[in-house]
Amino acid sequence: MDDFVEDLNELIETIYTKPSKSFKEREKKKGEFKEYLYRSGVNESLSRALKMLFDQPTKPKDPLDFICSNIGQPRISRAEFKKMSEELHEMNKMINKLEDELINIRNPPPITDEESITTTSEKFVQ
Repeated sequence: MDDFVEDLNELIETIYTKPSKSFKEREKKKGEFKEYLYRSGVNESLSRALKMLFDQPTKPKDPLDFICSNIGQPRISRAEFKKMSEELHEMNKMINKLEDELINIRNPPPITDEESITTTSEKFVQ
């Protein structure tokens, strides 16, 4: 966002406070800035937020606040982020444990002679 503000300020300065620059240079700078906004998705986000504002049956008292709250990805609180991070960590531990169990099921450890004798004798006892 800081880059956006810096570029916007530079564009404003270029257009209004530097009359010594040629018209072509200013137009080139404006074109580069527009391309920058397009590539970063700012145009799309602003257009979507403005369309949402337009489609509101009752217009909000503060349209700028409405636009700001509807631009970009939804934000989550630090507490929610921490909770989700902890859940992710626990799930990763569970996945690792289940992967280990799956490996043991697919590749059981070799049976020693003593285990084989015990297992065979248990079959006959039953």
